[in-house]
Amino acid sequence: MTTAPVVWLASYPRSGNTFLRTIIYHCFGVRSASIYAGDLGELGVGDMVGHIEQRPDGSIDFGNEPVRLLKTHHPPQDDRPTIYIIRDGRAASTSLYEFYKKRMPLRAIIEGRNIFGTWTGHLRRWNPLERPSTLFLRYEDMVQDTRGIIDRLAEYLGLRPNSYLVPSREDLARADGTWIRHSDSKRTELEGEDLQRFWEINGKAMESYGYARLAGPSEPARLT
Repeated sequence: MTTAPVVWLASYPRSGNTFLRTIIYHCFGVRSASIYAGDLGELGVGDMVGHIEQRPDGSIDFGNEPVRLLKTHHPPQDDRPTIYIIRDGRAASTSLYEFYKKRMPLRAIIEGRNIFGTWTGHLRRWNPLERPSTLFLRYEDMVQDTRGIIDRLAEYLGLRPNSYLVPSREDLARADGTWIRHSDSKRTELEGEDLQRFWEINGKAMESYGYARLAGPSEPARLT
């Protein structure tokens, strides 16, 4: 019996990993797991995402899944195939700040004084544009062109989609509210000295990956 291949689902935290897993589950019927035990807690969103929880001994039973998809926010452990998701670093940073319920200073997140490091550092370690066997996806495209993303996933994974329908953000938020928030939830704006510090650390990478520098901190990302 051939063992299904492992594919990393890699991203900086709060960059759309859970949304990607939801797309894959609902459109391809493939469940996925995480390197983090209790990743989605006991929330109902786990069923909507197609989450496979670790066993008490840390092992993961993927069953008959055609590919073993494994979420990570950590640096690469090997050279296995990878789907890497990027999101505008400003949005990812403020979303992580809110995910931590603002108990960690926003500046600490920007400067990488946490277990995940800086947004730029994460990109540098994974190097998704140069890494072999890597599908590079943007969170913004996942939201705005979900059908196109599904087609790209189909080609990369060698699977045929059985649906192009994905639960709405509000449906997912109603089941959770933590991993996936309501669209009308109040958002922290990156501004002032924090915004300046963000650009000092991440400006080169933001521009290299196609994120234009906008005047207003609350404006949506614009890709060049």
